[in-house]
Amino acid sequence: MPSNRQERGIAQLLTAVQKVLFNEWDPIGINKHEAARGEYDSYAPKIVQLLSAGVDERALSIQLGKYRDNMGLGGGESLRDHLVARRLLNLVESIVKN
Repeated sequence: MPSNRQERGIAQLLTAVQKVLFNEWDPIGINKHEAARGEYDSYAPKIVQLLSAGVDERALSIQLGKYRDNMGLGGGESLRDHLVARRLLNLVESIVKN
């Protein structure tokens, strides 16, 4: 069972992942519309799960590509997916250190 500190860390990570997905990943280009803020939130729990399990950058990038493919935007690897995957991995490090 996770401790309160672990639960807080997971909650912080979830919020941070949601922000990165909306502000930086944003494959459908909606982040200028505040009303659409929750558009990618359904992807965040799986990403947090992967990050908590120690996923590497390539596997995380592939997962982001699968999400784009599910949106009908084409899958495969993209530079943006790699950059966002790296950013998400850095989030884990910064949240764990705090």
